[in-house]
Amino acid sequence: AKVGRHIYIGEGERLTAADKSDDWFDFLRRNGHLWVGTPDFVEEKIEELESELNCGHVGLFLNIPGLSFRQVMDSLALFGEQVMPRFERPAPPVGARVAG
Repeated sequence: AKVGRHIYIGEGERLTAADKSDDWFDFLRRNGHLWVGTPDFVEEKIEELESELNCGHVGLFLNIPGLSFRQVMDSLALFGEQVMPRFERPAPPVGARVAG
């Protein structure tokens, strides 16, 4: 069974020297598991999930070790104000059947 950093890389892939030496933050960011950047960058990553995996929900983990409470709250506010509105869609009418 895969354990540790191996669970974050694709089937048949091997950990690189950088994968082994990076701290967790850099390892996860480089392998696409942390989205750190501008609202445009985060929007792009969500759109990739949406189009490639038909993913309709995203869970946020903002309390990254090393960030202050204020930084976490600022990140959440930025996401809510500048990223979420880009994905607003009208809700289906009450009682409507949803495909899926």
